[in-house]
Amino acid sequence: MTDNSPKAVVARLWGIYNDEGLMKIPDMFADDGAWNYAASAQGPAERVVGKAAMRARVEGMRAAFRDIGITVHRSVAEGDTVASRWTWRGTFRVPFGEFAAGARLRMDGARFHTVRDGVLVESHDTWAAGTPDEEPNSP
Repeated sequence: MTDNSPKAVVARLWGIYNDEGLMKIPDMFADDGAWNYAASAQGPAERVVGKAAMRARVEGMRAAFRDIGITVHRSVAEGDTVASRWTWRGTFRVPFGEFAAGARLRMDGARFHTVRDGVLVESHDTWAAGTPDEEPNSP
């Protein structure tokens, strides 16, 4: 039997977040689920609502980065909310802003997920501006 507790659902999300698993992320959201991205040096705040919009966002990430990896440092759950602190890394396929193709990007942040009935219904994050990174991704 699958554990659909909020913490278990978010742990599965982080587990598939790396590389090819990214395309499974929209399936983890409620039909009207929302992913809220904080503003950063790389772009303005963004709210992605619904599975189709989330799938397009994930496809864009896969097109921009040849590899994506996330390390979750800690997750804490209370009720239907799970807070996680993470480090995200990726290598650009194409130039973007100050970053050349092949440059590595690192972002450190925190995210709050709301989970109901085994699916993600809301997600909010905050992160530091992306910085150049020389470390390889670690699953």
